[in-house]
Amino acid sequence: MLPNPGQVFEYDFDLFDWNAVADAFNYSVQQHGENGILVQPATIPSHVILFGECIPVVKEIQDLIHEKRRLTDDDRVNCHIFYTMSTSQFTIGEHSDINDVYIWQVKGRTQWWIEGQEDIQLGINQMIYIPAGVKHKPTVTIPRISVSFSIEYGAFK
Repeated sequence: MLPNPGQVFEYDFDLFDWNAVADAFNYSVQQHGENGILVQPATIPSHVILFGECIPVVKEIQDLIHEKRRLTDDDRVNCHIFYTMSTSQFTIGEHSDINDVYIWQVKGRTQWWIEGQEDIQLGINQMIYIPAGVKHKPTVTIPRISVSFSIEYGAFK
């Protein structure tokens, strides 16, 4: 089951740790070079690994979303790992996405403001769904690892 807008679902997915983040970072750089990560200029959030599906449980959730949302072979669920070591690191700020997004909290906590909803604190092994076009803003309260699953309809057309 996946959350609907405004819902926070708790899961019992196997969690991963900072070592897996380091492995995913190395994998993304080895496989995709500079296109595997986002470096932190003033406009980019914290640190972002663009190919999070190299972690088995992330791939499992990616496949679950693809199945439950009844996506086609033309659609892709893109997996990004956001990791923040300090609350002083910049986050992306208020924005909206062009794709539907699921956010899974792996470590730490993230405070979320989502347009039209009360603030949500996402804890370990919780997930929220943010539909395309809905404004939202993450605030990091302690070091965290989050995974963003972005549905890209027609990505392979």
